Amino acid sequence: MFTMVKAAELYPIREPQKESDDLQIPYQLVAGESVLFLGETRRGVISISNYRLYVTTPQGHINLPLGLIEQVDCQDLFFLNIYCKDGRYYRINFGSAAACDDWAKRI
Repeated sequence: MFTMVKAAELYPIREPQKESDDLQIPYQLVAGESVLFLGETRRGVISISNYRLYVTTPQGHINLPLGLIEQVDCQDLFFLNIYCKDGRYYRINFGSAAACDDWAKRI
């Protein structure tokens, strides 16, 4: 006997783990994408999906595919440094050292 199974049943979309209930996903999701974590930086919102890392800043936004990230480390307690395979470098400021460590582990 064969049973028909939809792809959506095999990979259900999970609810994101939010640091605060009033946070909203700041971008349009693509097909098959689900946000895993959603939190706050010093001046914006940070989210990790199964495809990308997205950070909003006062100057704009950062949209990085997860496969492009080469190295992540915490520096000076409140700063998360993200090094990319194409040579780009991003520094994200958090409100506490614990939040910085949590996001470094998640990425």
